Amino acid sequence: MRRFSCIIGKSNQEQYFSELTLKTPLEQSYCIDVLDQVNTLIASDGFMLPAKWGLSPSSDEIKMPFIDFRQVHVKPSFRLSFRTQRSIVIADSFYAWHDSKRRPLRLHLHDALMFFPAIYFKTGDGSFGFTIISRPSRKSLREYSDLEPVIFDRESALKWLDFLPVTQVIKLLQTTLPVPFENHLVSQKIFVKGFSGKVLHEPHQEQALLF
Repeated sequence: MRRFSCIIGKSNQEQYFSELTLKTPLEQSYCIDVLDQVNTLIASDGFMLPAKWGLSPSSDEIKMPFIDFRQVHVKPSFRLSFRTQRSIVIADSFYAWHDSKRRPLRLHLHDALMFFPAIYFKTGDGSFGFTIISRPSRKSLREYSDLEPVIFDRESALKWLDFLPVTQVIKLLQTTLPVPFENHLVSQKIFVKGFSGKVLHEPHQEQALLF
């Protein structure tokens, strides 16, 4: 996973949030990159917190976009935050590629949103950052990525935000299985810093060879 997308239509918002009023609108974007700001869900009552993806609370580590689900509750940088500063990142898809091949792939669920569990931090200047919890990528995805995000359904996402004992939170991560993806290659315009066009949701059309 290198970037993700958050294009959430009215029908999806009504389907997933009919009993939950989001206090702040979602940041709609076809391409959210590391250090971009996102409104993350931090409470089951719909309270949202603006935070930058991968921004670290420590000046020694500039970027912390991911943390493995097996390490998040024991790693010093996350151990305390794991108990009280859990959040959910809402997305419709994510993008993956290896630098050596530069063949970007868009992955999404069949007619469903993605809920990425995350940990958020407060930085020295008073702003916030968040780190997405990941797992090693499945065999079929390794051509494009070494990791993939843990993905919750709506029910698990709300549990993640609840005041559960730490043992239950750990179990929630450990028992969440990888979900089946739909996927297609997308335009290499995704490599252009700051580009966020609708074309990134569309299957890439290979250019005809000229002879």
